[in-house]
Amino acid sequence: MRPFAHRALDLVGLRHESCRGLVLVMCGTNCALSVIMPNDSLQTVLVVDDEALVRRALSRELSAAYIVKTAGSVEEALEILADDGRICAVITDYDMGSHTGDELLAAVRRVAPHCACILVSGRPRATDPAICDAFVAKPWALGRVVSAVQDVWVRL
Repeated sequence: MRPFAHRALDLVGLRHESCRGLVLVMCGTNCALSVIMPNDSLQTVLVVDDEALVRRALSRELSAAYIVKTAGSVEEALEILADDGRICAVITDYDMGSHTGDELLAAVRRVAPHCACILVSGRPRATDPAICDAFVAKPWALGRVVSAVQDVWVRL
């Protein structure tokens, strides 16, 4: 195996703690390329979606560059946010049963105004810039959610 091939394989498994420097990862047959700048103190993001498959997909995409926590409801998300002061971004679905992503993001702005707030939805919608820093449409392209988080942090 080539010297860095094992690292790429580990990153496709989505995280390699000891990796240093710039890492390029090619995933799948559509040759999407992800650029990951490993960091000794990875940022923590919270993914909120009532669908487990979507949570896993978002977590898989983000975990190469961030520490990822997940929640299946607005209530669970707010508990995690209250317990973990390291969370720097909240990525949430819009439609989640009895609550909406807008309601969650408004609460996030009140309790953790430092957090980047990103809304993900299958329905195009106008977002309130006072509570939402970025919008990502479902289905998203590989790398789109990571780039949305990075773009928001650059602007903040």
